[in-house]
Amino acid sequence: MLRVDALIAVSPRRLASGLRHRTRAAAEWLLRGAVAHVSEALVLVIPKPRPPVRSICHVSLVSHKQYMLSRLARAHGLKGTFVAVNTSPGAHLQIGYDYEIPINTRPLWRYLRGAWCFWRVLAFHDVIHYHFNAFLLDRDTEMGYLRRMGKVVVVHYRGCDVRCRSLNTASNPDLNVCQECDYPVGSCDTDHQRRKISVGRQHADIRFVTTPDLLDFAEGAEHVPFIAPYSMDLEAITPAPTTPGVFRVVTSSNHPALDGVRFVRDAVRRLASEGVAIELVEVFHMPFREALAVYKSADLYCGKLRLGYYNNANIESLMLGVPNMCYIRDAFKDQIPDSPIINARPETVYTQLKEWVSKPDELKRLGRLGPDFVRRYHDPDRVMVQMLARYNQALEQKTTRTP
Repeated sequence: MLRVDALIAVSPRRLASGLRHRTRAAAEWLLRGAVAHVSEALVLVIPKPRPPVRSICHVSLVSHKQYMLSRLARAHGLKGTFVAVNTSPGAHLQIGYDYEIPINTRPLWRYLRGAWCFWRVLAFHDVIHYHFNAFLLDRDTEMGYLRRMGKVVVVHYRGCDVRCRSLNTASNPDLNVCQECDYPVGSCDTDHQRRKISVGRQHADIRFVTTPDLLDFAEGAEHVPFIAPYSMDLEAITPAPTTPGVFRVVTSSNHPALDGVRFVRDAVRRLASEGVAIELVEVFHMPFREALAVYKSADLYCGKLRLGYYNNANIESLMLGVPNMCYIRDAFKDQIPDSPIINARPETVYTQLKEWVSKPDELKRLGRLGPDFVRRYHDPDRVMVQMLARYNQALEQKTTRTP
């Protein structure tokens, strides 16, 4: 009798909860249907872009370089816009954006905000340049709309958005960035990742990668280098305070295990125990301008011991005149024959540091070569001209293609 009474007592609450759930599900279904109808209408009424390209919209997880790319487009006489995904107060690489989708937005509101950005922003640009697979809606549907609207769709891979542990381990068993990966299990080598990459292959007119090692995972993509810091007065940056007479090594990583930071720590610790006046400063989730101040204070930047190429932190410190040490695979050395970067692997970083700490004048000479090297390979205007040529080539092909 008590069990029957209990069931009767809770039934109204359960019914009410179930009714609310079904109501929310029905409302969401109607909203998503409305989004689809509006998007279909835009496909029909917005004129398709014609050459030359006049506007570019970068869509990315919040980052400094994508913001800079949007401003670089403006400097070249184009309409440049940055839609930042997963913004948050104090995000370390958040230096600006035009539109945002905050990281803590609830799923339905996130979808609706993405739809609004699609209607209000993406629909009115000639080129939609995605980074990190940061799609606003369902990826297949969103990119399908853009293709039907005649947009040039670009997918730009920047690291573990395309990197695959099993392929990397098979291709580079000796040393690779996946060996001590600290991303959560299931971040790569999954059907979800493979579907995202497949969508890029299917729908994108152009696929870029930021470093040549990523070409192993994106067959047919093109290597477009990182840009050096754009529209920043690097001379005005004041170096972070240092201790006189102490050799400062700086390293940085958002994922220390990927980049072999522990080997740098061990090498510096060992040298200090041998009586060398040396210290290590690690840049981790530090605001961009503060990070530049720390880089500028370094006697040597040392990091990226697993990747097989250099990246943003190397470029930024080189541009500041700081000598660099990282690992560059033999296969890539002919692409940068005049590189001033000292090559080091996890097993050699101690001996390399020990040697170079005792050669301050030679280090300074290498440091002075850094800015010219960056200007040769990472000049923002040159990279922009390279990308713009590909945008226009893709748009020409779309507009002359026989239906």
